[in-house]
Amino acid sequence: MNKTLFKFLLKRTYPIIIIGFAILFVFFPLPVIFTQVNTHSIAIDSYARIFYTPPTETKLYLATIAIMILSYILPIFIRNTILSKSKCDQILSLPIKKSKLFLTTSVFTYLSLIATWTLMMLFGILFASFRSFPVHYEYYFLYTISMYLISAAAFATSSLFASLANNKLDCWILVIISTTFPILLATGIQSATRYSPSEEIFVSLSPIFASNNLTEFFQNKMIIYPQGYIDYMEQYPGSIDVIFSLGNTLSYISAVVFAIGFFILSYFQNIKFKAEDAGELSNYPYSYKLIIPLLYAIILFDSNIPAMFGDMLTVVFVISYSSICYFVTFFIFNRKIRIDKWMVIFFFVSLLGSVGLSKLLLIS
Repeated sequence: MNKTLFKFLLKRTYPIIIIGFAILFVFFPLPVIFTQVNTHSIAIDSYARIFYTPPTETKLYLATIAIMILSYILPIFIRNTILSKSKCDQILSLPIKKSKLFLTTSVFTYLSLIATWTLMMLFGILFASFRSFPVHYEYYFLYTISMYLISAAAFATSSLFASLANNKLDCWILVIISTTFPILLATGIQSATRYSPSEEIFVSLSPIFASNNLTEFFQNKMIIYPQGYIDYMEQYPGSIDVIFSLGNTLSYISAVVFAIGFFILSYFQNIKFKAEDAGELSNYPYSYKLIIPLLYAIILFDSNIPAMFGDMLTVVFVISYSSICYFVTFFIFNRKIRIDKWMVIFFFVSLLGSVGLSKLLLIS
């Protein structure tokens, strides 16, 4: 950490931070102040109705969407500051080590996000109390702390994939891939293992699903239902009971692993960056050269091609279409149409590996 740089960033970016808070204010506290409580009802007999507030009326999902979007996008802007050759020369010429430069800008950006989002939450909670939301307010605190952890995992994930880019377009593409990669992988694992309760798989691989999982838990846990509603719902066991499941536990564990592991990896990747790489192709061996074959293999694995062997026309179509996408994606990253031997080798390894693994799991 460099204190001088931290103070400079604060003086330079405080107008942006204020604008960011204004946007967040519109995103969560404003909908809360206009929310009507106890507008939903259920008929318990021909003459009586019980009014209640459903969990979604807490609007917690809006707060989650806001912090997750910013956690994935902000590392892109951090990386983009050094991907322009003119700015890169100026930044890297500062009398600050690249390690401290990365740490200071990353910590400052994340703390700025947390500070503005926390202020947004305080206003939201204040407005909820004005509207007399029927909730246990202590769960707002637990939810907020949980989102700190999940957003740190998302921030670290985005930082790692952004650090693999040498130009702005690749930076955006790689971060987008980082959000879809765990979804495709989780879908493939679920399909291959025939594991019905998929919650545990998805939250273990994706901060996005982990945030959704915990948001749903807290918004259901905090609601206070009228006693008459509780008595009526007793005829439907489990309908309003909220249990801290294995998926909730894994949401926290995976967040810790991603936050620590990915941030360390992104740290070492960032200090390798050289000024002459700014604006050039992202030719790191573990960048798109590795990510595209892995993504291709996972897509084929999700397709479960061995199950289609009875319909060879479908098999040919799936393999042909996905193969075209594979090479076109490489052409986009290379900025030219050129096929090298490693591209072909990784193609066949991904194809045969995914089909072979699918076949093996299908037999077992």
